[in-house]
Amino acid sequence: MAKKIPEKNAAVILKYGGMSNILFTFLTVTSLHDIMLIISTSVFWTCLIVISVFILKTKLQLFKVVCVICILIFYYSIYLWGTSNWSLLPIVQKVNFITSTLLILALEYFTKKEDFAHSVGVTKQPQARKPTG
Repeated sequence: MAKKIPEKNAAVILKYGGMSNILFTFLTVTSLHDIMLIISTSVFWTCLIVISVFILKTKLQLFKVVCVICILIFYYSIYLWGTSNWSLLPIVQKVNFITSTLLILALEYFTKKEDFAHSVGVTKQPQARKPTG
């Protein structure tokens, strides 16, 4: 995904955020579970928001809807965790994992770099006029 987004800073966030999130997620099964869960969730949220911002600037309507759904499910799971609703949280976490994984796989395999070519808000600088006379 980082190679498809034309904005260099966003691509760096996705590349290194994704790689670091693998480590943080792995460390959630250790005694560092609580802190790694918070860090991993924050990094995942950041990457999902960056992806969603660029998807919302494209013409990929289905992906726009799926991004919003993924964000809403993610927020709902955070809400359930914050309110200690332990009976519903595992189900919503599984739904969150499945939808976000499917979104990322679909973005990887069904989008092209050209889909994001017009998502950068850079306009051409007006050229200076040549003096006449």
